[in-house]
Amino acid sequence: MERLQQLVHEADIGAYLYHQGRCAVAHAFSLDVVDPDASEDMRRLEDDLFLIKELAEILISKEFGVPTDSEFWLSLRSSRVMPTECVKPLVEEQ
Repeated sequence: MERLQQLVHEADIGAYLYHQGRCAVAHAFSLDVVDPDASEDMRRLEDDLFLIKELAEILISKEFGVPTDSEFWLSLRSSRVMPTECVKPLVEEQ
Protein backbone atom coordinates (compact mmCIF):
# COMPACT_ATOMS: atom_id res chain seq x y z
CA MET A 1 0.00 0.00 0.00
CA GLU A 2 2.98 2.25 -0.49
CA ARG A 3 1.37 3.71 -3.62
CA LEU A 4 -1.75 4.59 -1.64
CA GLN A 5 0.41 6.59 0.77
CA GLN A 6 1.95 8.44 -2.18
CA LEU A 7 -1.50 9.39 -3.46
CA VAL A 8 -2.77 10.80 -0.16
CA HIS A 9 -2.45 14.33 -1.57
CA GLU A 10 -5.09 13.53 -4.22
CA ALA A 11 -8.53 14.82 -3.25
CA ASP A 12 -10.28 11.84 -4.85
CA ILE A 13 -8.10 8.79 -5.51
CA GLY A 14 -10.84 7.16 -7.58
CA ALA A 15 -11.04 10.21 -9.85
CA TYR A 16 -7.25 10.26 -10.13
CA LEU A 17 -7.11 6.60 -11.16
CA TYR A 18 -9.95 7.11 -13.62
CA HIS A 19 -8.64 10.25 -15.31
CA GLN A 20 -4.86 9.79 -15.03
CA GLY A 21 -5.01 6.07 -15.69
CA ARG A 22 -7.95 4.71 -17.62
CA CYS A 23 -8.94 7.83 -19.58
CA ALA A 24 -5.36 8.88 -20.27
CA VAL A 25 -4.69 5.47 -21.85
CA ALA A 26 -8.03 4.83 -23.55
CA HIS A 27 -8.66 8.35 -24.84
CA ALA A 28 -5.37 9.62 -26.21
CA PHE A 29 -7.10 12.67 -27.66
CA SER A 30 -7.89 14.16 -24.23
CA LEU A 31 -5.73 16.54 -22.21
CA ASP A 32 -4.31 13.91 -19.85
CA VAL A 33 -2.43 11.66 -22.25
CA VAL A 34 -0.09 8.83 -21.31
CA ASP A 35 2.95 8.47 -23.52
CA PRO A 36 3.81 4.76 -23.73
CA ASP A 37 7.38 5.68 -24.68
CA ALA A 38 7.89 7.86 -21.60
CA SER A 39 9.40 5.84 -18.79
CA GLU A 40 7.91 8.24 -16.22
CA ASP A 41 4.36 7.56 -17.48
CA MET A 42 4.90 3.81 -17.68
CA ARG A 43 6.35 3.70 -14.17
CA ARG A 44 3.36 5.62 -12.79
CA LEU A 45 0.90 3.26 -14.48
CA GLU A 46 2.81 0.22 -13.19
CA ASP A 47 2.76 1.68 -9.67
CA ASP A 48 -1.00 2.28 -9.90
CA LEU A 49 -1.79 -1.21 -11.26
CA PHE A 50 -1.59 -3.00 -7.89
CA LEU A 51 -3.85 -0.41 -6.30
CA ILE A 52 -6.36 -0.68 -9.15
CA LYS A 53 -6.47 -4.47 -8.85
CA GLU A 54 -6.99 -4.31 -5.09
CA LEU A 55 -9.77 -1.73 -5.38
CA ALA A 56 -11.46 -3.77 -8.12
CA GLU A 57 -11.37 -6.89 -5.93
CA ILE A 58 -12.95 -4.99 -3.03
CA LEU A 59 -15.64 -3.52 -5.28
CA ILE A 60 -16.51 -6.88 -6.86
CA SER A 61 -16.64 -8.57 -3.47
CA LYS A 62 -18.48 -5.92 -1.46
CA GLU A 63 -20.74 -4.27 -4.03
CA PHE A 64 -21.55 -7.21 -6.30
CA GLY A 65 -21.37 -9.98 -3.69
CA VAL A 66 -18.88 -12.10 -5.61
CA PRO A 67 -16.54 -13.76 -3.11
CA THR A 68 -12.79 -13.49 -3.50
CA ASP A 69 -10.87 -16.70 -4.13
CA SER A 70 -9.94 -16.98 -0.46
CA GLU A 71 -13.52 -16.27 0.68
CA PHE A 72 -14.86 -18.89 -1.75
CA TRP A 73 -12.48 -21.65 -0.65
CA LEU A 74 -12.97 -20.76 3.02
CA SER A 75 -16.74 -21.10 2.61
CA LEU A 76 -16.27 -24.48 0.93
CA ARG A 77 -14.05 -25.74 3.75
CA SER A 78 -16.47 -24.57 6.41
CA SER A 79 -19.56 -26.04 4.70
CA ARG A 80 -17.83 -29.35 3.91
CA VAL A 81 -20.13 -29.72 0.90
CA MET A 82 -18.71 -29.51 -2.60
CA PRO A 83 -21.06 -27.70 -5.01
CA THR A 84 -21.91 -29.79 -8.07
CA GLU A 85 -20.56 -27.00 -10.31
CA CYS A 86 -17.08 -27.67 -8.88
CA VAL A 87 -17.14 -31.42 -9.43
CA LYS A 88 -16.42 -32.74 -12.90
CA PRO A 89 -16.82 -36.41 -13.74
CA LEU A 90 -13.53 -38.17 -14.42
CA VAL A 91 -15.05 -39.96 -17.39
CA GLU A 92 -17.43 -38.21 -19.71
CA GLU A 93 -20.81 -39.86 -20.09
CA GLN A 94 -21.54 -41.30 -23.53
